Amino acid sequence: MIQVPDAMLETAVSAAMEQLEEVNDGYRGSSMGIAYERDLRKSLAATLQYVLTWQRDNAPVPTVEQLNVMYETHRKDTGLWNRFGSSTNPLYLCWQWVRIMYDVPKPEAVIPEALEDLMVYPYGGYTDESQLRACEENCSLHNQRVLEAYRRGQQAKG
Repeated sequence: MIQVPDAMLETAVSAAMEQLEEVNDGYRGSSMGIAYERDLRKSLAATLQYVLTWQRDNAPVPTVEQLNVMYETHRKDTGLWNRFGSSTNPLYLCWQWVRIMYDVPKPEAVIPEALEDLMVYPYGGYTDESQLRACEENCSLHNQRVLEAYRRGQQAKG
């Protein structure tokens, strides 16, 4: 039997209750809302347990191409290579795979050649996922700002 992580259940319940609150203002704190939240929690726990069981039993495995992309991304981010000629940080690769499984691909932003040296990318050495995510978010925000400044400059030129 699989146990649903508490944080996952709380996130699902919170999201469902927020949606309900948007439709029924003040419903969340009412006695009816409290009873609904209790029932919702039981229902979502069962649903998530089925989903996680399915995920465990039907775990998608990365293709060779996806593994190569993850290895190359990690190598580029850290500059590390092992004696076999590929980067190996199992934690990084696991984080990447979990994100790749569920992320909807974003259209690639075209980075003008003049801006390539201004772009920043995450580097390795993280001991937990939150550090990696924070670095990725900061890098992404920086790169978006650089692209936006470039776009505005191009518009101002006419």
